[in-house]
Amino acid sequence: MPSTRTVGQYSWWPSWLLRIVTERALTGTLDEETVAALDKCAYAELTPLQANLARKLLAGNEALLDTAAQRLVGLGEPAAAARLREGDIAAVALAARLSAM
Repeated sequence: MPSTRTVGQYSWWPSWLLRIVTERALTGTLDEETVAALDKCAYAELTPLQANLARKLLAGNEALLDTAAQRLVGLGEPAAAARLREGDIAAVALAARLSAM
Protein backbone atom coordinates (compact mmCIF):
# COMPACT_ATOMS: atom_id res chain seq x y z
CA MET A 1 0.00 0.00 0.00
CA PRO A 2 1.64 3.27 -1.06
CA SER A 3 2.01 5.55 1.95
CA THR A 4 1.42 8.74 -0.02
CA ARG A 5 -1.95 7.44 -1.18
CA THR A 6 -2.87 6.49 2.37
CA VAL A 7 -1.75 9.80 3.84
CA GLY A 8 -3.57 11.69 1.10
CA GLN A 9 -6.74 9.66 1.52
CA TYR A 10 -6.73 10.10 5.28
CA SER A 11 -5.36 13.63 5.51
CA TRP A 12 -8.21 14.50 7.89
CA TRP A 13 -6.70 12.16 10.49
CA PRO A 14 -5.14 13.83 13.53
CA SER A 15 -1.43 14.55 13.20
CA TRP A 16 -0.46 11.92 15.79
CA LEU A 17 -2.04 9.20 13.61
CA LEU A 18 -0.48 10.53 10.42
CA ARG A 19 2.93 10.25 12.09
CA ILE A 20 2.21 6.61 12.96
CA VAL A 21 1.08 5.85 9.40
CA THR A 22 4.22 7.45 8.01
CA GLU A 23 6.47 5.58 10.45
CA ARG A 24 4.80 2.25 9.66
CA ALA A 25 4.93 2.90 5.92
CA LEU A 26 8.66 3.62 6.14
CA THR A 27 9.30 0.40 8.09
CA GLY A 28 7.09 -1.66 5.76
CA THR A 29 4.59 -2.58 8.48
CA LEU A 30 1.61 -0.66 7.09
CA ASP A 31 -1.09 -2.92 5.71
CA GLU A 32 -4.83 -2.67 5.04
CA GLU A 33 -5.73 -4.17 8.44
CA THR A 34 -3.57 -1.63 10.24
CA VAL A 35 -5.06 1.25 8.24
CA ALA A 36 -8.60 0.05 9.06
CA ALA A 37 -7.77 -0.12 12.77
CA LEU A 38 -6.08 3.28 12.73
CA ASP A 39 -9.12 4.69 10.94
CA LYS A 40 -11.21 3.67 13.96
CA CYS A 41 -8.74 5.48 16.21
CA ALA A 42 -9.05 8.60 14.08
CA TYR A 43 -12.65 9.07 15.18
CA ALA A 44 -11.63 9.21 18.83
CA GLU A 45 -11.10 12.75 19.97
CA LEU A 46 -8.00 12.57 22.13
CA THR A 47 -6.30 15.25 24.19
CA PRO A 48 -2.56 15.74 23.56
CA LEU A 49 -1.84 13.58 26.63
CA GLN A 50 -4.13 10.82 25.38
CA ALA A 51 -2.63 11.00 21.87
CA ASN A 52 0.86 10.64 23.36
CA LEU A 53 -0.32 7.62 25.33
CA ALA A 54 -1.87 6.11 22.19
CA ARG A 55 1.39 6.59 20.27
CA LYS A 56 3.29 4.76 23.01
CA LEU A 57 0.72 1.96 23.08
CA LEU A 58 0.94 1.59 19.30
CA ALA A 59 4.73 1.51 19.57
CA GLY A 60 4.40 -1.58 21.77
CA ASN A 61 5.56 -0.23 25.13
CA GLU A 62 5.05 -3.43 27.15
CA ALA A 63 4.88 -1.84 30.60
CA LEU A 64 2.41 0.75 29.41
CA LEU A 65 0.31 -1.88 27.60
CA ASP A 66 0.11 -3.92 30.79
CA THR A 67 -0.81 -0.88 32.89
CA ALA A 68 -3.46 0.23 30.37
CA ALA A 69 -4.91 -3.29 30.20
CA GLN A 70 -5.10 -3.46 34.00
CA ARG A 71 -6.82 -0.07 34.03
CA LEU A 72 -9.38 -1.29 31.47
CA VAL A 73 -10.13 -4.34 33.60
CA GLY A 74 -10.52 -2.12 36.66
CA LEU A 75 -12.98 0.05 34.74
CA GLY A 76 -15.10 -2.95 33.78
CA GLU A 77 -13.73 -3.43 30.25
CA PRO A 78 -12.06 -6.88 30.42
CA ALA A 79 -12.82 -7.66 26.75
CA ALA A 80 -11.10 -4.46 25.62
CA ALA A 81 -8.16 -5.27 27.91
CA ALA A 82 -7.83 -8.71 26.33
CA ARG A 83 -7.93 -7.21 22.83
CA LEU A 84 -5.29 -4.65 23.82
CA ARG A 85 -3.03 -7.39 25.21
CA GLU A 86 -3.49 -9.34 21.96
CA GLY A 87 -2.25 -6.34 19.98
CA ASP A 88 -5.61 -5.12 18.69
CA ILE A 89 -4.94 -1.62 17.42
CA ALA A 90 -8.61 -0.72 17.60
CA ALA A 91 -8.52 -1.03 21.41
CA VAL A 92 -5.77 1.60 21.65
CA ALA A 93 -8.04 4.66 21.44
CA LEU A 94 -10.30 3.32 24.18
CA ALA A 95 -7.32 2.50 26.37
CA ALA A 96 -5.81 5.93 25.79
CA ARG A 97 -9.05 7.71 26.61
CA LEU A 98 -9.71 5.72 29.78
CA SER A 99 -6.12 5.48 31.00
CA ALA A 100 -5.44 9.20 30.82
CA MET A 101 -8.47 10.17 32.88
